[in-house]
Amino acid sequence: MRRKSEVCTHIAAVILHREYSRLTQPIYAAVLSMECDGDYHIEVLDKEVKTIKRVRALSSDLTRPRYRVVYVLMSDEPKTVRVRYTCGGEVDEVEVVLSKITRYLLELITR
Repeated sequence: MRRKSEVCTHIAAVILHREYSRLTQPIYAAVLSMECDGDYHIEVLDKEVKTIKRVRALSSDLTRPRYRVVYVLMSDEPKTVRVRYTCGGEVDEVEVVLSKITRYLLELITR
């Protein structure tokens, strides 16, 4: 019969092993960063790609706000994705290649 402390240690080890295994799995991602005067928007043309957005205000001017916008595009498989974006008055479409990284690095970027 095991003592309570041994059981708790074993459960903690299993939880840590599962988290470590999840964080070391490869994922495919790309980071898009831009500074915009005014409105910003992004549209990913592939619906299987997950997008995370981070916005930081660079100025508090109400008539001409300025933002730093960072988008992280993620997928479980390697892809080349078409992205339409609007930044200030500029509208464009680019092709982005999602490259392989570990999920741990992605967690660091998004937090």
